Amino acid sequence: MRRGSVPLLMMNVVLITLAVLMLARMRVGGAGCEKPERREGTCAGEPGECPEIRVGMELPDAIRFGAAAPTVSIALFIDLGSVRSRQIFQRVTRALGAGSIGRATELRILHAPGACDIREAERCTAALTVECAERLAPGLGIRAIGVAFDQQWQPERDLLAGVAGLGVEVTALRSCVATEREVDARLAAHAEAARRHGFVEAPAGFVIVPGSPPRISPFGAWLTEASLRSLTECLVDGRCQEEP
Repeated sequence: MRRGSVPLLMMNVVLITLAVLMLARMRVGGAGCEKPERREGTCAGEPGECPEIRVGMELPDAIRFGAAAPTVSIALFIDLGSVRSRQIFQRVTRALGAGSIGRATELRILHAPGACDIREAERCTAALTVECAERLAPGLGIRAIGVAFDQQWQPERDLLAGVAGLGVEVTALRSCVATEREVDARLAAHAEAARRHGFVEAPAGFVIVPGSPPRISPFGAWLTEASLRSLTECLVDGRCQEEP
């Protein structure tokens, strides 16, 4: 063997080993779920990743929108004082309204922790108002959320009047906001659910495909209509990687 051939051979072996390891790390969960780069539209728990988690997913009662017999559920934690929450809410409801997810999908709206840490705060009043609208007129809550988010742009806001304009009696709405303890308990249950699943700020949530066990993957403020559709398909097809 010629002098220098052994080090050269060892270098080739090292390079081949590194190449194999890199290819292995690029594979996440089957076709369509690779993560060679961070990009929109992949199977994603963060853009470019495809985590599937196994957790107890008992969610409290929530305002719902979408399919009456869903095969996919989206649990979205929002803060009615957050611009990013408004953006994600609009993207998800637009996708559901257009049918672009391609599945019978429902949206469940929950309130993030801290919404009513200060009861007199504007975002607490907003959360109480939309929940009271749903309580007084079931099915109206999703539109009340839309009104609350739309008023983010207005320098002088009157959410009670705006929600009352949807068809809720303003006196009953005001009384509910001031005194309805069941609504307070519902917001507290939402906050506890968020903490239990590790959400400390909004927007954030889960896509859930029911089953035994259910397939579940988280998302954050990065969510787009394209990544929502891709994530849903990866879960339905069983192509997301289960996290320990």
